[in-house]
Amino acid sequence: MKLQDIINKIDIWQEWHDNYCYFVPKFIESAKTCESWQDWDKDLFYEFFERGRDQCVSSLTQGYFTNEEKAKIKEDWKELAPMLKTIAESQDEPLWDIYNKIKSFLRERTSQDRRAATNRLIASLQPNLLCTIVQESCLKETFNRMRDAGLKDVPEFDSYSWFKSSYLLLAYFKDKLKSYSAYDICTYPWQVREYLINLSKNQIHYMENIQSYINLLKANKNLVLTGAPGTGKTYLAKEIAKAMDAEVEFVQFHPSYDYTDFVEGLRPEDSDSENLEFTRKDGIFKVFCKKALLSSLKDTDALLTCWELLAQHLSSFEKPKDITWFNVFNCHITYNKANQSMNITKERIIDGKSIQSLGYSYSYEELMKIYNGTFYDYESTYKKCLREE
Repeated sequence: MKLQDIINKIDIWQEWHDNYCYFVPKFIESAKTCESWQDWDKDLFYEFFERGRDQCVSSLTQGYFTNEEKAKIKEDWKELAPMLKTIAESQDEPLWDIYNKIKSFLRERTSQDRRAATNRLIASLQPNLLCTIVQESCLKETFNRMRDAGLKDVPEFDSYSWFKSSYLLLAYFKDKLKSYSAYDICTYPWQVREYLINLSKNQIHYMENIQSYINLLKANKNLVLTGAPGTGKTYLAKEIAKAMDAEVEFVQFHPSYDYTDFVEGLRPEDSDSENLEFTRKDGIFKVFCKKALLSSLKDTDALLTCWELLAQHLSSFEKPKDITWFNVFNCHITYNKANQSMNITKERIIDGKSIQSLGYSYSYEELMKIYNGTFYDYESTYKKCLREE
């Protein structure tokens, strides 16, 4: 995800944007020329300092200066005015020392540290340097959400200085949105934060919905999704599988699709003789099941567990375990405790009579190679016997 992608999905808060662009340049000009607060235009000063809620830079319903604190600050405004003038005249370089001096001045005249109010007062005169997110907790949250959303090159939040963090965030927006002016993007930092919050809520709701399907699937072993074409059934199925870290295969049934296509059946095969030969072929369902089985056994620990369970199972029989395929082969499988191997003897049935052939022995290491596809020998039936068992 890119910042521009988010911006493209955001409708700018036009009233906020217009008020910001109207008042902030006037704040800067008044700060440059007015030595006392009485020199300011009355309505302009109200917007700049007196107003807490719905102010053009940031709305502060709580944590703003009390009336008593405002009175104390205005009494010493002539001490504050030169510092405001200095930062108003500097629109290209941040003045960290002056920011901190203003912060100290205000703190001495307030009953508690009004950080957001202080930040807003300074940001009102620094549109090219500081963003409109004046609450420190909200600014930190914005950094974290942008990083969690996968935005690249997001700077680190400076927990020791709102000023530096605010500067870094606005610089990031200006760098990624080069075609925009600082005034154009004044609302974007806050709006991006709101967008990512809503996106997170939607994702949480979506994952809760996915989890409900997963619970149903685990309880019933199958799940039928119904709906008209184009309503997202296939997409939902993929998302459920993705959330379960499961393998996926899709089958589209049609009138001619039968058991031999889906499970297994005989298929014609070319041969050297003139007679047409038929070979049993696995259908898509069996292929998928075998693929899932092999995938589950790629883990060495899981394969070793299966080996031990099979050895324990075979050891419980007094006679070899018999496995028969299509009345053509009889295979006898036993476990040799002495050399810790699986012994397999194959009998081929011809005209109802059994003709015994040579046996073969597999160690655990050889079994691992079989499942990894790196072990080959002339007798594939033995491998098949181990797989089926």
